Amino acid sequence: MNVAGISDEWNQTAQQHCEAIADQWRRKYPELEIEVDVRRDHPVDGILAAAKSADAQLVVVCGHRRRPLTAALLGCVGRGVVQHAICPVAVVHVPTVDT
Repeated sequence: MNVAGISDEWNQTAQQHCEAIADQWRRKYPELEIEVDVRRDHPVDGILAAAKSADAQLVVVCGHRRRPLTAALLGCVGRGVVQHAICPVAVVHVPTVDT
């Protein structure tokens, strides 16, 4: 989560929100170690630094569904993480609702 430039109060709110989401996944997959790390950094730099400091075995990023011509492209954050990560990266595409 990119919280660059946000006050400490917002940072704390972001941490609590992310912990609540992580708790749902911890209950569903108790065998996994899930950590929340909210940083004030550029998203790519923050994700890479967190993965390195946690000695992550896998980083999961969200890809963007795009029009057919650009379907193979990642967003700039996903692309940056894939290009520079020192561990495997899984790109997950979240279904979107057409409006």
